[in-house]
Amino acid sequence: METEHRDWFVFLEKHQIKFYFLAILGGTAIGYLFRVASSANEVLNFILPVLLFVTFLQVPVSSVIDNLGNKRFVAALLVGNFVFIPILVALLLLIGAGLFFQLSDPSHSPYEQSLQAPYLAFAFYGMILLCAPCVDYVVSFCRLAKGDSSSLTAALPVLLIIQLAFLMLFSSGWFYDEQNMQATRPDIIDFIISIFQVLLVPLALAWILQSISRYNKVVAYSTSFMKNSVVMITAFTLMIIAAYAFSELFSIFDDNGYAFTKRSADEATGIYENTTDYGSSEKALSHAFIYGIAFYGLYACLAPFVGFFTAKLFKLCRKQEIALSFSVSTRNSLVLLPFLLTISPADEQALVAAVVLTQTCVELVAEIIYVRFIPCYVKKHVRSREIECER
Repeated sequence: METEHRDWFVFLEKHQIKFYFLAILGGTAIGYLFRVASSANEVLNFILPVLLFVTFLQVPVSSVIDNLGNKRFVAALLVGNFVFIPILVALLLLIGAGLFFQLSDPSHSPYEQSLQAPYLAFAFYGMILLCAPCVDYVVSFCRLAKGDSSSLTAALPVLLIIQLAFLMLFSSGWFYDEQNMQATRPDIIDFIISIFQVLLVPLALAWILQSISRYNKVVAYSTSFMKNSVVMITAFTLMIIAAYAFSELFSIFDDNGYAFTKRSADEATGIYENTTDYGSSEKALSHAFIYGIAFYGLYACLAPFVGFFTAKLFKLCRKQEIALSFSVSTRNSLVLLPFLLTISPADEQALVAAVVLTQTCVELVAEIIYVRFIPCYVKKHVRSREIECER
């Protein structure tokens, strides 16, 4: 029976990108046909902890402790993800900001300036996403590329805790900025509760089940089944995110405009009467999607080379360099979604989901290339470090 489970797990892992894109298409269709945003949001709050739970089931406590002893690899992961990648993101933002301000005109009316909100949202929330290393499906892609998936898996809790610590520091200033203390912003307590629900509870449950599975065959069988279902749960999560995002966006377009423009009371009184082009909001959002695709695509092209440089700096072996390159190139968009929704205004939450979905789609296309490109590049350029790393 274990062999059968392993066979279908290998099949799902090999074809996971196809399942993910089918799930996104299915969610888009659901969002177009039905207005399910509120229901999808509730399901999302449940399924994201489940996704992390099955991911953490693959991380034995003993392996975390053992692999933390591999100081060189852990240090390379931390430096690559939390030093070099933020520098790359900052450079990309500077380039994007330069182009944005050249194209924008400060003399525009408030309504026209509000149409720039999607661009700013893609840049702002994209910046947070691109600075957060993935802790879920990165392991599957690393395994497909013959990287050191076991060491990477063991380091996932460390990566997640550090990025959430940075996110908490960032959000503390965000919540306590007097100008941002609006009725639309939840209390910081909601943010802390989200961390417990999405991170600490799944991690604790996973490690408790691992301990029980050593003495109980039923629990061991169930644990094995749940570990092998990570691809399907990820696909289901993507479908729910797509349904949520597109249900909101399509309902907004049905109303000839969208909430992200934040039209002022002056506009309602007729100051911009007969000058408002309702199609311009859709056009602005479409252009923002193109901007986001270009932004995330450029990151996807450059990020693996950050991994190669970091691996060379820390003298990692071939498998570890592959794992590091996947880690710095794959972002934590799915897990960060509930936290981004917590710190975002209510009228921007659909756009946040759209940002996450856009980044994920670009990333999945990049993963198809990574699985072939990264091992070939590493094999060609890494030879002398192999013996040193395997001691």
